[in-house]
Amino acid sequence: MRDRNFDDIAEKFSRNIYGTTKGQLRQTILWQDLDKLLA
Repeated sequence: MRDRNFDDIAEKFSRNIYGTTKGQLRQTILWQDLDKLLA
């Protein structure tokens, strides 16, 4: 099995995952949780 480099599709993933209201909400909650854990 070969390793896969995702550089060529990273923009598509970013757009599909974080380009929606649901994705933006998930990212906001994730950053809030990470801030609490890393503080």
